[in-house]
Amino acid sequence: MPSSRDHWWYSPAAMLTFADRALAQCAAHGSAPSGELQKAIGEGRAGAIFALSLGKVLGVETWMRLVHPREGAPDVRVMYLESSGPRGSNRMMTLQVEVATFTLHSSEELSEFIFNKKLDPTKKAYASNTAILIYVQRGCTPQDIQAAHEYLADKGGRQSCYLVGMLPDRRWQVAQVAPNLRGPVTVDLAEALESGQAPVAQSKRGMSALAVVAADPTATPNPYLDRL
Repeated sequence: MPSSRDHWWYSPAAMLTFADRALAQCAAHGSAPSGELQKAIGEGRAGAIFALSLGKVLGVETWMRLVHPREGAPDVRVMYLESSGPRGSNRMMTLQVEVATFTLHSSEELSEFIFNKKLDPTKKAYASNTAILIYVQRGCTPQDIQAAHEYLADKGGRQSCYLVGMLPDRRWQVAQVAPNLRGPVTVDLAEALESGQAPVAQSKRGMSALAVVAADPTATPNPYLDRL
């Protein structure tokens, strides 16, 4: 049965806060987070950083939510409102985001990993509104970004693909490497956590704007724990 929470969207800052609280709750109970929870938190954090970079580029507030595993794909949905509807009304623009992690122990080159894992057209095709997001655990150098773009261009990669990695000063950067080379965009999480964006809002058919569900995220269920 559909839940009212099916219409809820979360600010990127709220999703980062919820991730920390989910891990703190596990620690308080003396238990390690399950593999599924760790996966959800990894996807949510990467998705939040991507959403913040998108909002910075477009000059809009971005929203997101996790996708339940029973739906299969994508991992995260990111949304923003654009005033391009009839008579200037708001139009909901949604991106489906598939997340993969290039770990410190990956044996492949980053470019090869991206193509083999997500962009090889012989393995899987994605909708045009799907973005592939690769979290690079060791961070991305300008050379990594350029090399990934050139490799994917040579392979004919047309799907939107982004890299996200941490900078030495603890800020983050997001760069598009396919089909075009754009960025990187720098994201400061400290600034994001101080934003005045409502943490939880909802949108229903017929609504031209989001309605705030809660001004305090602690008043709503944790979406990471709720997904399990």
